[in-house]
Amino acid sequence: MIRHDYLHEPFVIIDVGVHGGPHPRREYLGNRAHIYGFDRISWGAPNQGHSEYLESSFYSSNTDTGTQGGIALGPRTVEVRRLDTLFAAGEIPLADYIKLDCEGFEPEVIRGARNYLTRSNILCVTTETNFGVSPVYLRTPFVDICEMVSEHRLLVFDLNAVRTARPSFVAARRRRPWPGAGPHARFPSPRYRAAHDL
Repeated sequence: MIRHDYLHEPFVIIDVGVHGGPHPRREYLGNRAHIYGFDRISWGAPNQGHSEYLESSFYSSNTDTGTQGGIALGPRTVEVRRLDTLFAAGEIPLADYIKLDCEGFEPEVIRGARNYLTRSNILCVTTETNFGVSPVYLRTPFVDICEMVSEHRLLVFDLNAVRTARPSFVAARRRRPWPGAGPHARFPSPRYRAAHDL
């Protein structure tokens, strides 16, 4: 499309959670990609080797306050604006594509972009999410996101699961470890796992 100049107008990308810069694959769009990036952490903040101290979550974490390597730790106050508000103020154009990676705040970003999504006739929203139930998301962030974007004729297309072991599983593995690797070792059968993992 780019090589043959089939895209005659800008492809507008809204990147919420852009710390570190846009993804390199956006370069395939050349000068047709118009990227509007937003992050709680400025792009210029030091991030080499210190990403664990610069998390982007809007919710509380276990990070202690203080300093580490010259970087201040702990909570800080940041200004938050809705995409609806930014669009109404003329600060962003209609979007073709929205990418969200804001450490659990994705449903709130979508909630603050309902008018913007309606006006944009969006092609795709790529978002991180999870299936965790919490006091904030009683039906999981995944369900909230699916319901909101379906109002804009968007459906789940693909899932890339990053699995994290539950504490009960880790404790069970400590109590009954699997046999070590070796030429005569065999992987435990599913029946063994079902009987001993829980």
